[in-house]
Amino acid sequence: GMFRKSILGYLAEGKRYEALKFYQEKSVHIPKDKRLLDSDFILKLSQAAADLHLGALAVDLMATYKEAKEKAGVTE
Repeated sequence: GMFRKSILGYLAEGKRYEALKFYQEKSVHIPKDKRLLDSDFILKLSQAAADLHLGALAVDLMATYKEAKEKAGVTE
């Protein structure tokens, strides 16, 4: 959806901080199940957080990504 596209757009432009800020501001308004549907962008956000030395946020995003994969029945 638009949420995912916006985040991927920010990341494609190299605007990692803006992508993370957008996620944090808007994700509270989107049901978690809906956020987890297209979870590929969450992994990219986690990497952006790690690159910006935001370790706690990177870990939280990785946990969200792992939860999404588990709900989808994907094991690594």
